[in-house]
Amino acid sequence: MIKKEFKVPIYGFHIVIIEIEPKDDAEKIKPIFKRFHFVQEDEAEIIENIQMKRFNGGHLYTSASTKTFIAFIYPSSSISKRRNTIDHEKRHIEDRILKICQVNDIEAAGYLAGFLSEKMY
Repeated sequence: MIKKEFKVPIYGFHIVIIEIEPKDDAEKIKPIFKRFHFVQEDEAEIIENIQMKRFNGGHLYTSASTKTFIAFIYPSSSISKRRNTIDHEKRHIEDRILKICQVNDIEAAGYLAGFLSEKMY
């Protein structure tokens, strides 16, 4: 498991990116579920995806009340598929931050996208 964790200072959000590697990562991520108070159904779905060796996809957990996003990135069949999945989840994070903070400005969206890219890659 590869874990990246950072804050988005202007908007006050906490971002956790978890890249799943082997099947036994299902056990390693359980403390994350406890730390961020996951709903049991979400936890079960993510663990099942890991155990079933899901690949070329991701899952985003959002908590507007705690201003936290956790993106699970499953293994990829190629570098381009990995980038595609990371960018897909990054876009969800961008959209949700801007919506929650009621920001309707394309320049602010561009700066946020660049900041997240620097942190996620």
